[in-house]
Amino acid sequence: MKKRLRVYRMNDCDWWIGTSFESTTKAYLAHISPPYRKDALCEPRMLRRDELLKLIYADEDNGHCTFAKQLEVETLRGGKFPRYFASTEM
Repeated sequence: MKKRLRVYRMNDCDWWIGTSFESTTKAYLAHISPPYRKDALCEPRMLRRDELLKLIYADEDNGHCTFAKQLEVETLRGGKFPRYFASTEM
């Protein structure tokens, strides 16, 4: 049985997608440059369903949808997880 993908808030700017909080935060910290690791996580947690329906995802082609819809897209697309999902810092 496949594990369910979830969106995790790493801080006020970054969201990652993965199957567990522990593996996703670990991958995120490994991705961050060492000088920034200390402060990279700020109240990390899994997003609630109401947040997924409220937050807006914007792709490179300027398309928009909810985080919930993009989570469905990522689930169908598959691939290697955990990985980057969204950021306000692009």
